[in-house]
Amino acid sequence: MSIYYLYFIILLSLGSIFIYSSSAFIASYFYSNSFYFYIKQCIAILVGIFLTYIISKIKLNILKKYFLYLYPIIL
Repeated sequence: MSIYYLYFIILLSLGSIFIYSSSAFIASYFYSNSFYFYIKQCIAILVGIFLTYIISKIKLNILKKYFLYLYPIIL
């Protein structure tokens, strides 16, 4: 296991803790659930990890072939 995975996990954990600690009161007041923004952040993290995995499996030749079509989507 690479040291970069450890850094990745640490950054995700710290970001999640910061999201919860900074928004728990507001989420509790407006949504009656102090974990509202934390749950949204966790869902975004999981979607991001999944998409990163999928994109990493695409061959580079395919990306080069469709680059002009994908470029507006990326922006």
